[in-house]
Amino acid sequence: MIQTIFSWNFAFNVVLNSFLTFLSMALLVEFFFFLFRIKEARVKALCRLLPCIKICTDFFLYDFSIWAFVQGLNPLQAQPGTRLFSIYCNTNLERFYLYLSAGIQLLLEEGQTFTFADLILLSVDLLWIKIIVMTALSGSLFHLFKKTLQFIHSQQKIAYLIKNAENCLYPIQNPHLLFRLRKNDCHVIISSEIQVPCAIGLGYNHIIIPEKLVPQLTQDEFEAIIAHELGHLCWYDSTFRIYNQIIQAFFWWIPMSWWLNKLELNQEVSCDQFLNKFCIPKIALADAIVKCIRNAKFSFENTSMVYFIKQNQEIPRLKMILNDYENSKSSIFNILCYVLIFGCMLTLLCGRFWIF
Repeated sequence: MIQTIFSWNFAFNVVLNSFLTFLSMALLVEFFFFLFRIKEARVKALCRLLPCIKICTDFFLYDFSIWAFVQGLNPLQAQPGTRLFSIYCNTNLERFYLYLSAGIQLLLEEGQTFTFADLILLSVDLLWIKIIVMTALSGSLFHLFKKTLQFIHSQQKIAYLIKNAENCLYPIQNPHLLFRLRKNDCHVIISSEIQVPCAIGLGYNHIIIPEKLVPQLTQDEFEAIIAHELGHLCWYDSTFRIYNQIIQAFFWWIPMSWWLNKLELNQEVSCDQFLNKFCIPKIALADAIVKCIRNAKFSFENTSMVYFIKQNQEIPRLKMILNDYENSKSSIFNILCYVLIFGCMLTLLCGRFWIF
C-alpha cells in the first residue's frame, strides 16, 4: 500500500512540479533579459530554450534520500515554525572549479524537503490523484503518437518535395554567401509544391524556393531569402523546433505555446540579422517578406521545415528590420555580459526548483 502511494505521489510530483518549474524558469529568463539589457535575438532564442530543457533534466535531480514523504513525515502535521520556504543561491569552490547552485524548495526544520504536490496528496483523496496522473499520462501518449504520425508524414513530404524539385539556376552573386552555402553543403532548389520559402535541416540542408516567387524577386531580395534560411540551418533551428514540439506534446498540461512563439520570433529576427554578415541591404529583406506574404496561404503542416514567414510574426519582424536592427558591437563589456548570463542559465539548469 505504501509503495503504491509512493508511486502515485512521485508521478503527481512530476505533473505539478514540471508546471511550476516551467513558469518559474520563464520568469527568471525574462528577468535576466531585463537585468542584463539583452537585445540580441539569438542570445534570447538560446536562453528561451532553458525552460524546455529544464523540465526534462529535473528527472535526474530528484533526491529521494531527503524526501520527507519517503521518511514517513507529514508536513501538514509539522510544528508551527518548522516549515520553511527557501530561495537560495550557493557558491561552492571545489578543487579546480567554482560550483554554483540555486533553487526554490520547501523544507522541514530537520532538512527534509517536501513539495506542493505532497501537500495536495495529503489533503485530498488518492482517487483524485490517480485521475489527474492517468489523465496526464494518457494525454501525453496520445499527443506523442499524434506528433509521431505528423513527423513521419512530414518526412515523406520532404522526400517527395526534394525528389520533384529542380536545382535553382538563379545565380548567387554575393561571394561571401556563395562561400557559406558551399561550406555548409547547402543546396538551393525550386518547387511548385510550396507557397513560402523554407529551410530543411535534419541532415537534408536544403533551401526550397517557390517556383512562382522567383521571377518576382530582385537579386538582393533573392539573396536575402537565401541568407535568412541559411541562418536557420547554421543554428539548427528546425531541430530545436522539433524538440520543442515533442516537449510540448509530452507536457501538454503546461501552457507553453506563448513561450514557444516568442522563441520562434527570436529565431526569425536572429536570421534576419544574419544578413549583416553578407552586407545585404535590409530593405531587400523587408521587400522579400512583403512579396512572400502576397503569395502565402499559411498552411504550414510540415514539422521538419522552418518557413521564411509565419502568421502573426510578419509585422514584428518588419518593424525590427525597418527600425535599424543592427547588432551591437562585440565589446569586452558585452562579451562579459554574455559569459555571465550563460553562467546564470547553467546554474538555473542545474538548480532544484519546486522538487525534492
